[in-house]
Amino acid sequence: MAGQFRNCPNCGGPGEWVPQYGKHFCRRCNAYLPDMVYAAPVMQAVVHAVAHALIAGTYRVYASHSGKALDVEGASAADGAKLIQWTYNGGPNQHWRIEPVGGGFFRIIASHSGKALDVEGGSIADGARLIQWTYHGGGNQHWRIEPVAGGHHRILASNSGKALDVAEQSRADGGRIIQWTYNGGGNQHWRLERIG
Repeated sequence: MAGQFRNCPNCGGPGEWVPQYGKHFCRRCNAYLPDMVYAAPVMQAVVHAVAHALIAGTYRVYASHSGKALDVEGASAADGAKLIQWTYNGGPNQHWRIEPVGGGFFRIIASHSGKALDVEGGSIADGARLIQWTYHGGGNQHWRIEPVAGGHHRILASNSGKALDVAEQSRADGGRIIQWTYNGGGNQHWRLERIG
């Protein structure tokens, strides 16, 4: 990846190679660039336009490996409430508004609370918990949503480039939602079903 052309999808500024993380970093946005390499700004614009055309609205979000829904634990409306997987029950704490924020990224908002899907503390570490938090526009609240095989998607945090992941491939209700380096597992693939 080092030496390849990289520009930040948020601000268009140059990405700086960070060897210890194997990623490019944008100092303007204080965020790591996603794994996708753009050959030219024109291609970047095309990719972003397609993403925006495919994804906008309110969704149920299901883990591919378990069939369980992305859920705010206990239907809490509080900052810091943990994200889990749970059997779908139709509650608004299992419904998510996916809204473009520019540069090919999206914010993912819990319908019941209006709070954003957030990597706790802005962590870039494997295993960091996913919570809901009042939206503030940080890279830990912006997500790239990319199609993978079988009509599923991977959901990558802007600040870390890591994937939304069900910890330890749990299939149980209450399985923790974390971020983890993308490895292609079903616990990192998500089915999006539009409901509004």
